[in-house]
Amino acid sequence: MYKKLKLPILYKYIIIEIIKPFLFILLLLFLIMLIFSTYEFLQKIATGILTKSVLLPLIFFKNILSLEVLIPLSFFLACTLVLSKMDDSNEMTAILSSGSNSAKVFKPVIMLTIIVAIFATFQGFIIRPWAYKNIYYLEFYSKRAFDISKINPGHFVSFENGGKIVYADEKTKDNILQNVFLQTKSDNTLELIYAKSGYINNESGLFILRDGTMYLYNTQTKKESFAKFETTYIDISNNEAVEYKTKAMSISELLQKKTNVSIVELEWRITIPFMTFFLGLLSTALSRSSPRIKRRSQKLILAILIYGLYYNLYDVVEEWVKRGLFPALPGTFSLTALLLVVYIYIKIKNKKEYLY
Repeated sequence: MYKKLKLPILYKYIIIEIIKPFLFILLLLFLIMLIFSTYEFLQKIATGILTKSVLLPLIFFKNILSLEVLIPLSFFLACTLVLSKMDDSNEMTAILSSGSNSAKVFKPVIMLTIIVAIFATFQGFIIRPWAYKNIYYLEFYSKRAFDISKINPGHFVSFENGGKIVYADEKTKDNILQNVFLQTKSDNTLELIYAKSGYINNESGLFILRDGTMYLYNTQTKKESFAKFETTYIDISNNEAVEYKTKAMSISELLQKKTNVSIVELEWRITIPFMTFFLGLLSTALSRSSPRIKRRSQKLILAILIYGLYYNLYDVVEEWVKRGLFPALPGTFSLTALLLVVYIYIKIKNKKEYLY
């Protein structure tokens, strides 16, 4: 028979104390993300970029993706908050005076960190590509459903990822647009069209414009031309296959592709669990940081600043790697390694100022 896993009372106490604020912070941040993502998608629906039918699924998958960032952050803040509270209220001193050492105090934190890091691995390797596959499919499905009803008079409507922008002053009961403006971008060509009227043939996917002027500009050769027309036809159909984008690829597909973009994506998935683990370690060091930082609120602010600086620097280095301005290796791994360096630095500094 298997024996039940028995944790020391101290371990149970610390783990429970961390889990409570962790879940609270996670729920709070998740609700904030939910509000912002809902507002973002509602704006796209209002401007005709997306259809109402995909709203709820897109909100679901978008917020599932947000957990890969919210979980490490919430766990880092919860650990810093609880350990700082124990230090401020002299609980740490009392525990050490009873015969325990700092290793025993921080062991349950490390145990919990490993568990969260394992979930973060699952989030990055399994949930992330699955969620992105569904998001891209839903966006593609919604864009296929583009029709005249999405164009509201007096509003700019963008579709095909901003490749085409439509504006009309009025729309008749017969769905005829009046005073139409259309901008299209493709490779090196910018096309601007003004027409007195226009309508969309949903069967053929053609935008039929009448009595207007066309302006063409080649961004490479800097040449421009004007032309007047009685009738012209613009293809606005979206018959291409679903683009199998990098974020939706499996690990094996990313390894085979070997582009800067795929390398960045692969590095992020590997980074998620290591980032979570290093942040857990860092929280143990921050809880015993310089005596000049006495209050836990100050330590919490310091933790937020460290995470914010790390995340913004990560975005910068990620963009550099994509553009070839920074070597793919170490690439973004260098930022995650920096978290470990900061932990070691604070830990060494603490040993000079404290007995443990």
